Amino acid sequence: MEIVKISPSAYVLRDSRTALNIGCVITPDGAILIDTGCTQAMATEVQATIAKLTDQPIAYVINAHACGELSMSSASFDAPVIAH
Repeated sequence: MEIVKISPSAYVLRDSRTALNIGCVITPDGAILIDTGCTQAMATEVQATIAKLTDQPIAYVINAHACGELSMSSASFDAPVIAH
């Protein structure tokens, strides 16, 4: 998963296999994840990638749109999910 820094605290995680973009904003209270990927395996990869960026926990998951795949992968995170 490619990490693209777009500001001092915001990143895009790009998955070249699926063309998915996942957002991550690092805050003092934890990471805010925007979308989670489309499978549980991808969610695991996202967690590992975020661990390279910060030792903060994932504080919130935001699903930017309604999609069954997002709801399945969002369940892999131990954080409140804010859904569309």
